[in-house]
Amino acid sequence: MKYKVLCSMLAAAMIASGFAGTTSVMATEKAAIEESVYASESEFDFDATSGTILKYNGTDSQIVIPAQIDGVDVTTIGRAAFSSNEDLRNVTIADGISTIESEAFFNCPNLNKVAVPESVTTIGELAFAMCVNLDTIDLGGVEVLENNTFYGCESLETVTVPQSVFSMSDHVFYDC
Repeated sequence: MKYKVLCSMLAAAMIASGFAGTTSVMATEKAAIEESVYASESEFDFDATSGTILKYNGTDSQIVIPAQIDGVDVTTIGRAAFSSNEDLRNVTIADGISTIESEAFFNCPNLNKVAVPESVTTIGELAFAMCVNLDTIDLGGVEVLENNTFYGCESLETVTVPQSVFSMSDHVFYDC
């Protein structure tokens, strides 16, 4: 009888501590998103015809890339749109964006976390290359990772690769 009670108490303690840890992680992630700033539409050079962000001109360290700019759906983060931005640390990409083009975040030295939504299907060549402090990326629903996507991301520790990936080109994680 004492053995059953002891096992029940141990199981309850393990479950309680597990749930507490889960709640803590969820709360931490929620707080990080709340601290992020929805980037102002005026901080973007945007091609409304193609739905492409051409350039980000802001200085925020944590941003949410919007699903719409001036009422037009954003579908693509363009080539080198955030390239060499030293201010960015955490980026959340809004659902609805489908493509991250080549070199979109190339050489963002302080970028350390990126959340990619299920809607993004393609990440272009060198899109996150040389983001030397990038340590966490969730690839959402990505299907295609082009050449050298994460080249030189030497701090990369956590990558969530979905089952939807069906094409991974050469050297996606080269020199990581």
